[in-house]
Amino acid sequence: MSTTVSSPALSIDDLIALSTDSQATRRGLSLGSVPLTYGEPNGSENLRHSIASLYTNPQVTSGHIITTSGAVAGNYIIFSALICPGDHIICMYPVYEQLYKISQALGAEVTFWKLEDSNGWSANMQCLRQAIRENTKMIVLCSPNNPTGAYLPIAVQHSILELAEVHDIILMVDEVFRPMFHFSPNHEEEPASFLESGYEKCIVTSSCSKSYGLPGIRVGWIATLSSDFIRRFTQIRNYTTISVGLVDEIIAAEVLSPRCRLNLLQRSLDMAKANLRFLKEFVAKNQLITWTPTHASTSTLIRLHNKDGSPLDDHEFALEFLKANNILFCPASLCFEENGQGGLQGYLRLGFVMSPETFRHGLEKLAEFLEAWPIFH
Repeated sequence: MSTTVSSPALSIDDLIALSTDSQATRRGLSLGSVPLTYGEPNGSENLRHSIASLYTNPQVTSGHIITTSGAVAGNYIIFSALICPGDHIICMYPVYEQLYKISQALGAEVTFWKLEDSNGWSANMQCLRQAIRENTKMIVLCSPNNPTGAYLPIAVQHSILELAEVHDIILMVDEVFRPMFHFSPNHEEEPASFLESGYEKCIVTSSCSKSYGLPGIRVGWIATLSSDFIRRFTQIRNYTTISVGLVDEIIAAEVLSPRCRLNLLQRSLDMAKANLRFLKEFVAKNQLITWTPTHASTSTLIRLHNKDGSPLDDHEFALEFLKANNILFCPASLCFEENGQGGLQGYLRLGFVMSPETFRHGLEKLAEFLEAWPIFH
């Protein structure tokens, strides 16, 4: 069992096998004549066109896309280009630490907009409104959320967009898990990308790493309708990675092609749905584990507690469990809790997009270890 929040990594042969036109994919991945030189400053036109086609807003074109070395590089570029000392940032919490740590390092003050497990990891719009100041420059979101797996419903998205527009605030959204909604395609509850709103100060990032199961090619992207932002991001990237590798971009373009993309997503969704069904049964049988069900993403948080209801020391538990079973869970209080914020004691992040056999084995080991924990401890 692995705690990675991405799908199990694929090989080139796997990608060809998943394609609806394996011969076309094989030709598309023929790399023998590819020059091993720098890529285009903003990314190859072919790849940027494929990325733009993921968004239904006809305003979004290849000119609104910059490819990056994974979403992590895209996020870094955005903060480096736009955040200055003295700025105020509002960031969803808990969240992937990069989404606020870089702003703090750049001298900005960060206010956390907390998701509450007691209310299904939901977001309170009134708290967001109250957090806004005169110098608030950016609202930072991750939806679907890492680590909880929660996503912002359509009505909440609209409210956030309206709030950002009224106050002229940049809206930055890490959407790396956005394709991974566990209900059927085009379900009425599935929210569109924030980019679909048409708000010019909205910026989204994503990648091929998580939902598509291809972290090894290191391809992500930034998308925004603001030509000024695109110009500033390009300048920053010129001083960092310069470009994404040509070989990586060729593979990514094939991944996002109509003949491959949907099958890749379906592969991840099939594993997610099967494993979440088992997780639901598993939690129901284990009184020392509680869980708020998730309907998106590839990870979730489970809470371990003592018989009196108090949370276990998730850091110590994860470390000892790793030593005993060679299986790693991310202790949430260590990996996602910011000093003074609290609220994540006893939680472990659990990745659930993997083979059902591997997932069940990991949970069975967890149940055995948890039962023996009072004696072992």
